Amino acid sequence: MSNPKVEIDAFNPYEAKFPNRTVITREELHLIKVLRQQGFDYKIRSKYNEELYILSQKNFESLLVDPMFLTLFNIGTGLITALIYDLIKGKVEIKDKLFIKNKDGEVFNYEGQSLDKEVINNITNKMLTSQKEYKTTLLSHSPYANLPFPVHLEHTPKVIGWCNLFEDEVGLRVDPCKVTCPETWERIQSGDLKGMSIGGLISKSKCTVCGSDYRNCNHISGNKYDGIECINEIHKFDLAEVSIVKNPTNSLCNISLSQ
Repeated sequence: MSNPKVEIDAFNPYEAKFPNRTVITREELHLIKVLRQQGFDYKIRSKYNEELYILSQKNFESLLVDPMFLTLFNIGTGLITALIYDLIKGKVEIKDKLFIKNKDGEVFNYEGQSLDKEVINNITNKMLTSQKEYKTTLLSHSPYANLPFPVHLEHTPKVIGWCNLFEDEVGLRVDPCKVTCPETWERIQSGDLKGMSIGGLISKSKCTVCGSDYRNCNHISGNKYDGIECINEIHKFDLAEVSIVKNPTNSLCNISLSQ
């Protein structure tokens, strides 16, 4: 009998800008850390065999966008759901987007309840459609000479404006920004859309607990180990896009209005 193994599907929504990369989400990396701690074999399923990149989108709602697909080989669904229960407990962003498949193609949710196979097909089609739409927007040219960068709506391919980006002593700044979508402008004025967010790929980061590459250790950001909080310090980030969002992860990334 083959050894028990979990396969995790890689997916790069920014393929058009950063092609040929193996990309997983932060939540998928955390699942990998749990599997490693428990001694389970795992594989990241990708057609690329290069360096691992971590998808990062600094917006709370974006955590609901990218589904996680696990395929189990010679492992019971109940065993895996029990192992990851503590990790996903109370975290809606993981519960609602985790899908577990067995080698026969049956699909289950994080509680081990059976799902229609069409669920996976529909979600996969939406992901591929979004990737194709990003190809158009990420490579588009601005109609404004002084505003070269597109502004997206909540980490979707929809472009709702154009901006200038630069780095100052505080960090990355968007100034100025011209919103060309009337509906988005109304949401900004009403306070529904409050801030800015960035999306891209992390290629280098460090764990504050052990000092090693965050991808390779088993510490999880936000948890404490012997009184030390684990923080994922990002040292290299490939910026793919900038978005206007409802709830930015960084509360300081606010929008200042001007006429």
